[in-house]
Amino acid sequence: MSQASSAAKTWLLPIVTLTYGYAVTKQQFWVAVLGLIAVAIFGLLDANYLKQERAFRKLYDSVSAGGDIPAFALNPALAGPGGTKVNYWPDWEDIRSWAVAPVYGPLLLAGIAIAVWAHCH
Repeated sequence: MSQASSAAKTWLLPIVTLTYGYAVTKQQFWVAVLGLIAVAIFGLLDANYLKQERAFRKLYDSVSAGGDIPAFALNPALAGPGGTKVNYWPDWEDIRSWAVAPVYGPLLLAGIAIAVWAHCH
């Protein structure tokens, strides 16, 4: 999971550089918005990787503690409380984590500033 997270960050940097750079150079509002959409998508994807990693870590801890879960189970929902629905969207805890918010937050703020600047010129 951590490799997927770093791959998402690696792919995002050239996309953001291209879209934000073009938006500043040509004063294109919609290109800046396109960059903002890319940052939001990659941020949600990265937060989801973190959520999945936490779920599998919890499953591992439950299996190693000798609970009711079979030894080779690969369903992280088994380690959660019974009767809960599976949520596929990242939680705020995942979005605010040290691996997501400090990377994608400044990129979103920069994109908003560039979009406002391009819209006003």
